[in-house]
Amino acid sequence: MKNMPSSSAGGSSDHSDKSVKKADAKHYRPDNYEEQMSLDYLIHQGFQWDEAATLLTMKEHLYDNREMRQRMEDNYRMQFVKWLREQGQMSDWE
Repeated sequence: MKNMPSSSAGGSSDHSDKSVKKADAKHYRPDNYEEQMSLDYLIHQGFQWDEAATLLTMKEHLYDNREMRQRMEDNYRMQFVKWLREQGQMSDWE
């Protein structure tokens, strides 16, 4: 599958966001029960089928983006530090 273009400051992408989203959403098919339930839920919440498929496609490609993976890794580290602090293993003054 194609990677979603990253939108870093001053950067450019190989594909326009709209063309990738439309192409992926047009051919979107739920792979499993969970994806089907997510699609049904979004439609029930008022999204059109193509909008719901686009959201699920974006969610799928979100983790292909290098910048997003780095942000998630940083967030996990911050959550761990917060947990250490809450457990008394680390303080602001160490």
